[in-house]
Amino acid sequence: MAPTTECLDASQPVMMMRGSAVEGINHYRSWPKYRHGYDFPFDGCEQWNDRRRVEPNDESYFERTDYARMDQEIEDEVLRFIGRLGGKEPVQKE
Repeated sequence: MAPTTECLDASQPVMMMRGSAVEGINHYRSWPKYRHGYDFPFDGCEQWNDRRRVEPNDESYFERTDYARMDQEIEDEVLRFIGRLGGKEPVQKE
């Protein structure tokens, strides 16, 4: 979507993939770090962390190492967003 398109929900996770942000429209998140030995390798993965877009307020999240919990939090957040759009809500796991 164009950087001039404003998301209705300010908490919606949005990443700027190319172009430049427009001040006052959306908060763009950092690109996730590549985690060697955990994430699937890809061409350029060894240089990814040096080249990724960084939003300083997000970086404490990427210092975490509880990857399974992080993955679950991401899945839950995405499903909550889908639920707000009228789709399936997350199922609470015990």
